[in-house]
Order: sequence, then C-alpha cells, then structure tokens
Amino acid sequence: MAIDDDLRMKATECIQNNFFAVLETREFHALPSIKIELVVGSTTLNTNIMCDLILNWISQHLRKDNSTLQELGEYMHLLYLNCDKTLHDCSDMDKKNILTKRSLSTSSPSGNSNENSIFTTPNLKLINNNLTSNVTNDLQAFETKLIHIDQSTEYTYIAIAVVKGKMLSIAIHMSPSSLSTPNTSGNGHLIHTDNIDDNEYVTKLFSPILTTDKEIPLASLSTARCGFGGYDRGDCLDTIEQFNPIEGKWTSLSVPMSSRRGRVSAAIVNNKIYVCGGSNGQQELNTGEYFNLKSMNKWSPIKDLDTPVAHGATCSDDSYVYLIGGCEGDICKNDCYRYDPEKNQWSTLGSMNCERSQAAAVYFNGKIYVFGGYKSSRCLSSCEILTLSTNEWSIGPTMRENRRGCGAVLYEKKIFIIGGSNGVTSLTSIEVYDPITSEWIININGMPNELNIPRVGVGITVCNEKLYVIGGFDGRSFLKSIEVYDKINQRWKLSNNNHNKSEKMNHQNSNDMKT
Repeated sequence: MAIDDDLRMKATECIQNNFFAVLETREFHALPSIKIELVVGSTTLNTNIMCDLILNWISQHLRKDNSTLQELGEYMHLLYLNCDKTLHDCSDMDKKNILTKRSLSTSSPSGNSNENSIFTTPNLKLINNNLTSNVTNDLQAFETKLIHIDQSTEYTYIAIAVVKGKMLSIAIHMSPSSLSTPNTSGNGHLIHTDNIDDNEYVTKLFSPILTTDKEIPLASLSTARCGFGGYDRGDCLDTIEQFNPIEGKWTSLSVPMSSRRGRVSAAIVNNKIYVCGGSNGQQELNTGEYFNLKSMNKWSPIKDLDTPVAHGATCSDDSYVYLIGGCEGDICKNDCYRYDPEKNQWSTLGSMNCERSQAAAVYFNGKIYVFGGYKSSRCLSSCEILTLSTNEWSIGPTMRENRRGCGAVLYEKKIFIIGGSNGVTSLTSIEVYDPITSEWIININGMPNELNIPRVGVGITVCNEKLYVIGGFDGRSFLKSIEVYDKINQRWKLSNNNHNKSEKMNHQNSNDMKT
C-alpha cells in the first residue's frame, strides 16, 4: 500500500525535530546500520553534500555487488573524500589511481552527472500528482534521500536516510588525523579540515591494503585442503587453491569453476567437492558443481536447485550434501535441501523453525546442528537441530553471542563455533559445544579460547588432526592469514608468514586507536 505523502512528510518532520530522542528508540536500533570511516582532504565540507555522496556510494554498492543493506552494514567501510569533492572507496584503489578511479560527482543525484562516472543514482522524489498506487510504490522502491544528519561526538555524525526505498542509519566517523575540530553554522554543518597534501596522505593510507578472500569455502582432505571461489573486494571468484600443511604452501590450480561464486559453502562426499548456489556478484545462483579430487582436472555440473540460494549453510554425512537456509535478495530462507550424488537429485526436507542466512552447519551422529545466522537485520544466537531419522527440527542450545558469518566444525567430537559478526563488530570469540552431553564448554581446561584476529566470513577446516582458520574479514581489511589451534596449550597460533604478522599488527593498531 502506498503511503500518503502528507503522512510521510509528517513522519520526516517528526524525525528531524526529535532526532536525538529517535536515536534512543528500539525502532532506530533495529534499522540496518552502515558504518563509514571517512578520510577528508577538503578544506571545507557541507555535511549535506557529504551525505549525498555517501548515499550514492551505498546505492551503487548495492547494485554493483548485489549486496543487501544487512551485508553492507557488517563491515566498517573506509572512504576517502578528495579535495575536489569526489568520494573514493579505499578498498578499490591504490596510491597511483586514487585521484581518478571510481569518483563520485558532487552534483545532485537527480542532476546531470558525468557519463563516465559509475556512481550515478536517481533521487526520485514522491509528488502527490494523482499517480496510481502501483506507480507510487515503484517510485518509493527507488527513493534515495537524506532525512536528517547531526553531530554526536567531536568526530562522529549520525544520519537517518532512505536508500532505494529502505530506511537505514549511517554512522560517519571523520578521521581525526586530517581534521581540526568540526563546527557548525546555521542550517547545514560545515566541516573545517587541515589542508593536507593528497599524495602524501594517500601513501600513508593505502600502503597496508591487501588483496585477499572473504567467505572462503573450504574442503578438508586427509593430507591437504582446498579453498575455492569466495569474495575479494567486490569480485566473486572462480579460482581454486590447494594447501599443503606439511610444507605450509598454497598452490593455485588451473581448474577454475564454471561460475564465479561468492557467498557459498562446500562439502565433500566420496572424494568430490560439491558447491551449491551462491552469488556471481550480480545475482543469486541455483546452479551447483563438483570437483573430482582423484582426477583433479575439471568441474562438472550437478542438477539445478529449484530456487536460487546464497549464504546457505552446507554440510555432509558422507552420503548426502545438505544445503540449509540462506537468502535470495533480502528474503531469508528456512528451507533444507538434500542432494543425492548417486542419483543427481535434490529432495526437500523439513523446514527450520526460523529463517537463517549466513548460518553455520555441522553434521554429527545422525543430526545436523545449525548455529546463528541472521534474519530481518538481526543476528541470531539460537541453534536448531535436525534429526535425520525423523526429519524433525528441534530447538538447540543458545550461544552466548549473536553470530552470523561464523564458521563451525566438528573437532574431536566437539563443535567449535568460531568468529563471525554480532552485527556491530567482527568477533575473535569461540564457543565450544559438546553434542554428546549437550553442554557448552566455556573454557577448555580453564584457558580462554579466542582468535588472535577477529574474523567474519571465515573458512574453517580440519586437516592432519589440526584445526585451521583461514582468511575472512576483520571489520576493516580482507585477510590472508591462517590460525592453527594448539590443542595441547588450548590456544590459537598464527602461522609463520608475513601476512599474519602484518594483519595482527594492523589489528593491534586498530585497537590502540579505539582506546
């Protein structure tokens, strides 16, 4: 149903006139939240112009990567505002092309924009001019506008806006290294900054950025492990790499998947790696394929799913592949599918009690355990258990923390739930569940159990009786590092390579900045 323009105007005025009271409401905290770290090279900046640029960036990011607001809100985004008032995504840039690549025009979104810019979005405003309700609904679905922005701390601004018809909050932190104390003047804020040299600052800013994978699906073998597909700074991947834990080396295999796949997980049955669904960066997929670990020479297609699924949880019982939950666009699913490799057929099992995307699944002793995930912009701490003999779901034990994008694996008859995001920050914490006693193990032998680096969208596998954690995203950077669980001392160790040292140092520096 179309919302009356007068009612929408009154709602907007109510938010504007009672902004800080609105920030305390439950409804505000339920909104998708986008977190921006903004480095400013301009001497004077109007906050409304800044918000227009950021809204354009969000809108284009959603369209380019086929992301949802929930996914976009999972990470802190580092943006650079140049002296010529163009906005740059730092993850796409290096110091040679920062001043020219992927710039945003400062003109109004509804005005004439540079045809070479890929950041152009219409700002469709609703006007009550006898439009039909269907047309009005279409316009609302594409509406992008700022409702209100205000300063919350010395270097932080909070905004409420609408992007493509959906309301969200935006937290903008201005880098204090490039700012003097901001101040305001009348209607609209003016941010005064120190006059810095772009090239000098860019060199400092971009030298540590890495190109790595997020959400790496892993498959464990007896003597090696494979990582394939995944998501790398906006691009879904079709590559496959094999790791030799004895030599500590990765090898790229020249056998790409038939489709680029991010937001996908994997399982092994009879020496074949199966990947199902995912996203190619433009749309969710209903296709699947497998890689024969004996021949190691090609990917082969399997029967399509009835519906596209991304961010599904995958596991196997050595006979079947199970695909659980996931999402299609903004719609989370509670479906459970079983794939029979012998018959090349999918069948539908009972549905979960709760829709879940980005959950983690583990098979043990005739049951499938599904942990966390997210639903309706909310990260979950709940667990559900599918008893395969009865095809019935039951409610399992609740985790201590809400988690989505976590990893889960069976290790020495205990389930390790590792990392993820609670909706605010990436996590280092780990929870261990004993499926035999149905109890959570808070500390193993009295020792705390945390990663060295926070990770969401992390790859987890067991190889040679060792538990490995690979890649992911720490909230600011994509990771290449590997952590190995030392079961004797009950702690995590970073494997000995330069990427691990650099990422741990970056994480420590980030914590120092917060304090």
